[in-house]
Amino acid sequence: MKVIHLLHLTRFFGHQNVHIFRKDHSTITCVLNLIDTIYRNMESGKLTGVVFLDLKKAFDTVNHRILLRKLAKYGFDQHSINWFDSYLNNRKQSVKVLGVSSGERVVRCGVPQGSILGPLLFSLYINDLPEYLESTSVSLYADDTALYCGSDTYLDIILNLRIELETVHQWLLLNKLTLNVKKTKFLIYGSKNKLKQVTQLPLHINNEEIERVETFKYLGMMLDAELNFESHVSYIYRKACSKLTMLRKTRLCMNKQVATQLYKSLILPQLEYGDIVYMTATKTSLSDLQKVQNICCRVILLENKRAHIDEMHKKLKLIPLEERRNCHLSQICFKAIHEEPKNSLSKFFKRVDEGQRRPTRTRNKMNMKVPALKSAKARLGISYRGPHHWNCLSNELKIQQKYASFRTLLYKEFKLLWDNHPT
Repeated sequence: MKVIHLLHLTRFFGHQNVHIFRKDHSTITCVLNLIDTIYRNMESGKLTGVVFLDLKKAFDTVNHRILLRKLAKYGFDQHSINWFDSYLNNRKQSVKVLGVSSGERVVRCGVPQGSILGPLLFSLYINDLPEYLESTSVSLYADDTALYCGSDTYLDIILNLRIELETVHQWLLLNKLTLNVKKTKFLIYGSKNKLKQVTQLPLHINNEEIERVETFKYLGMMLDAELNFESHVSYIYRKACSKLTMLRKTRLCMNKQVATQLYKSLILPQLEYGDIVYMTATKTSLSDLQKVQNICCRVILLENKRAHIDEMHKKLKLIPLEERRNCHLSQICFKAIHEEPKNSLSKFFKRVDEGQRRPTRTRNKMNMKVPALKSAKARLGISYRGPHHWNCLSNELKIQQKYASFRTLLYKEFKLLWDNHPT
């Protein structure tokens, strides 16, 4: 019962860019917010500098006394703090090798890993970091932290980040955490023309240089300097193909139902993770992912290359990846508009009649304002793509108030569309 109660602790997160353990927040909303900021800066002709921080043994070095003080600061009552004190302190551990156990030692710091409370307590531990920053923003997901700022020139970005990294260094010392500088990376995002103006001026923290890279894997997404996602699509294509090889080798050992379930369990998640983010990649790149799904259909149904792929999709009741990406985008739009409390994407969805005196036509009243953005690159951000996609949905979908009914109707419409697709 205690653990169930503690699952509601997310109300103590004071920063909107904390994306863990909050309703309708995830690694995807975290990445979407970050890259939308980058796209917005591109629209203004700016560069964006992002430092991806890596902490040494982050969960293992949380100081118990500091954590309990922070819980008191966030408004936990004394009874709850005593419970946490009992949970964290006087834990013992030992090591067992080849049947021989070492003596027990008291664990003096850290939060239990592999537990529900471990990531939650660590997130509360670093929750106050944004309060110390002035000229940069921060994106937090457990121990995956990104520090970023935008400016017209590379020099301004370096100067701002140097000041803020010194603040981060002091905050880490105060909280008894250590930065792994070798694994901390620095990346500059911008248009091709702006990136040509970038010099080799280095970035340091505590007199150690932070390596500047062209691509970085953040929360499972490969983010390159121009955000074209070519490297990420190639990355998931290779991962999916390795699983496809396993399916091919074992297909004759199972029936169609088991093979289909194997595809849905091992290969489809590889193709779909972060699809709302990378769906702006080129059609050529995305077609490679569709080829993986098509080959899986042939393997499952034991068909040759001459068999029509649309017919195989219908036999297996599989929706092509592009339609699935559109379904996922529709779902995340619905949650941003309707779910309470509002998530970090809700700020991008404003009704067209919001703030207007004259009533809007009934057929348009559920439409969202689409921001006026000039550059094609900026229109790839969720702040533009989201409202634009929502406005293209049927009115029957847009008037739904409950997520379950919206999702059911959404997939029914896509299934009907696909069933009527010519083969």
